[in-house]
Amino acid sequence: NMVVRVNGNEITGNNGRYTVPAVSEELVITVEGVVRKEVLNITTPAGEGFTFNGADTVYKGDDYHFTISIDNAYNASNMVVKANDKEVTGVNGNYTVSAVSENLIITVEGIVKKTIYTVTLTQGESYSLSGQATSYANEPYTFSVFVDDAIYWADKIEVLVDGEKVILTNGKYTFGALDSDKTVSVQNILERQILAVTKPEVEGVTISGDDT
Repeated sequence: NMVVRVNGNEITGNNGRYTVPAVSEELVITVEGVVRKEVLNITTPAGEGFTFNGADTVYKGDDYHFTISIDNAYNASNMVVKANDKEVTGVNGNYTVSAVSENLIITVEGIVKKTIYTVTLTQGESYSLSGQATSYANEPYTFSVFVDDAIYWADKIEVLVDGEKVILTNGKYTFGALDSDKTVSVQNILERQILAVTKPEVEGVTISGDDT
């Protein structure tokens, strides 16, 4: 509602710039209709499993922006964010309440702690398993198996998770969507057979090579 006048006559500006052409007399410039914006309060949410980032106030009529970050140990697949009981949809954790006209109460619901399952890695004398002792439910679990290839046939082993065979992919083993505690084991560990090599003695000939 701002009105700018020059000697009582209203003039129009362009992006905040005003021009009085061909000035021929003293000018009296007045500005009317500017009022202080009303400050509205924001009640921000607090709880486990998320971090809220947003201001505590907003000017009436302005947009209010905030972000919500989910802690890794929590599941937000059913999370609902509301402003004054009206659901707000976010994009990649960014939320906006447009043209705020009243105090806001932001609420966050539906965040639950992830279930943690135990993974038992059954170690052996001829091999070793490397992986985390626990994993979150419904998330893939990756582990490695190390075999002394100089003594054992590493490419012949069978790796099992609760008795089901797991395939080696890009140097690691992975099984997904954990729904219970799991046990990893290894079988078919075959020791390489060491054979002796007898090299004949031939006059005038030198034969080189390992004896086994």
